[in-house]
Amino acid sequence: MSRPKITVEAGNANPEIEGYGCTGTLCLGSQDLMVDIETLERNVSNLATYAANLEAVADDSFAAQLRANHGELVKKWQKSVADATNHNKALKDALNKSKTVRIAFQRTAFASVNF
Repeated sequence: MSRPKITVEAGNANPEIEGYGCTGTLCLGSQDLMVDIETLERNVSNLATYAANLEAVADDSFAAQLRANHGELVKKWQKSVADATNHNKALKDALNKSKTVRIAFQRTAFASVNF
């Protein structure tokens, strides 16, 4: 996955992130985390291959310990990914709610101004 296009307008501290419908450092940091997870996923996959190759030539006790350690690593990785995904969704939901409130406030504020 390539990094998304990020547009920053002069005088605007909140970058627009193409394809994600969100702005601001909140979303930017969140998306960076998801990109990092994708990168690390390849490493976790490679570890599975290396572990399988080692198990094939290792003695029984080492192979059993390797399987247990790798299994624990995979469980922790899956939990980390699930937690990050849920956190990312929660951040996007909070950002969308904030935008909705801001728009409603602006409409209300401008509606009460007589020009």
